[in-house]
Amino acid sequence: MLAIFPEITACAQSGDLEKLVLMVRQYFAPGSASSLCLDVNALVTNFGIPVRAEFLDYSGALAVGDVRGEFRASIVVNRSAGREQQNFALSHLLGHFILHVQPILSSGDWKRSGFKETVCPLQRYAFADGLSGMSAHEFAMEDLADRFAAALLMPSDLLLKVVERSTDPSKVAQVFGVTIETATRRLEDLGRKAPDAQSLRSGAVGGNRTIESSAPARKSIAGSGSQSDVPASQLIRDVNQPVPPTSRAVAAHTYSDVAQGESKPRKDQNVASELKGMARIRELARKLDKFGDKSR
Repeated sequence: MLAIFPEITACAQSGDLEKLVLMVRQYFAPGSASSLCLDVNALVTNFGIPVRAEFLDYSGALAVGDVRGEFRASIVVNRSAGREQQNFALSHLLGHFILHVQPILSSGDWKRSGFKETVCPLQRYAFADGLSGMSAHEFAMEDLADRFAAALLMPSDLLLKVVERSTDPSKVAQVFGVTIETATRRLEDLGRKAPDAQSLRSGAVGGNRTIESSAPARKSIAGSGSQSDVPASQLIRDVNQPVPPTSRAVAAHTYSDVAQGESKPRKDQNVASELKGMARIRELARKLDKFGDKSR
């Protein structure tokens, strides 16, 4: 079961992606919040969403269900895709959850639906591929999730510090575990232009590697009840099978490293205040569980 964090929801609704990704890193990757090469799988799992890789004919899917007040979700990514593509797709799907699903979950209006990525998010972000046939609303959602993914993998402060030390785009990309084109586009988003940016965006990946052509443009399904793009059987399997039911207290206790560090004095005042905030969330979750036990 997922925990809903009001601070993250509020930050997502404010539209400040740079602040949002730092908050997500601090909350769910506390031991590596400032790591250059982020372990996205560990972060998403720590968020409360189990991840698995399977051989698929699409990039990945996010399935989310609200079963009698218990929020369950899972993500599947294409095992045959490269590591950079998997990480970007995983970050993109997490972006969909935080930016588009969590606000509806918080209001109690989400039932069971999700997103299926038939176009490679990395290909779309780096080369603007797969945009034909998309409505303005679909483009806005996909573009926002793409930019969230790029910011999560390459936070602005970390990226600009690395660029100050090395202007070689291949080295910058290697440091963050992304493709050269992804790093180049991210720098463009931040108002910086990487060397040879034009040639990098022309189609080559990492010098000689290329990304496979994308499938036709994807369709999204939100909490409207439409499930035409992701079959109901796929959603039920994705939502229910990999996610054992958990208590609210356990769900709120998603990052154990932070909990273990609460008893240790911390010099960083900001970190200390975050720990206190999480302690309050977990205490509230325990009270809710006790209330639920008594009411049964």
